[in-house]
Amino acid sequence: MKTVGSAEEANKAAAKAFFAAVDAVDRKAVFELLDAEYRMTMPGTGAVVGRDEHWRFIETMKGAMDDMTHTAEIVAAEGEYVFTQGRASGTHTGPLAGHAATGRKSDARFINVLRFREGRIVELFSLMDNVTLGLQLGFDPL
Repeated sequence: MKTVGSAEEANKAAAKAFFAAVDAVDRKAVFELLDAEYRMTMPGTGAVVGRDEHWRFIETMKGAMDDMTHTAEIVAAEGEYVFTQGRASGTHTGPLAGHAATGRKSDARFINVLRFREGRIVELFSLMDNVTLGLQLGFDPL
């Protein structure tokens, strides 16, 4: 039987694996980490999406910033929750929110709260600094 501490460590490792899979555009790995009932909430956008919609969002972002990477600088766990704070960085190489590629680099911060059930992500609350992202890319914040 897993102890709470070992479950928390496993969930933290899974959160880091999720970012790595997103950066690698590895759909199979992403979907292995997401529960069938997965939902992502993005405050400020009104979006609450499931796995397929989130995957399309990942593809859109990687199409706009093909070198985009996520760096989780802080990863903490409490029970079934994992909290991450970090940076999403990349170069604007493709269309994004109606804007053509600018070639500009972006380094914007994020905070995520992930809820796990039986080792899989059930919920993701993702808050991205879209003001900084938009300003760095040279257009009105997303």
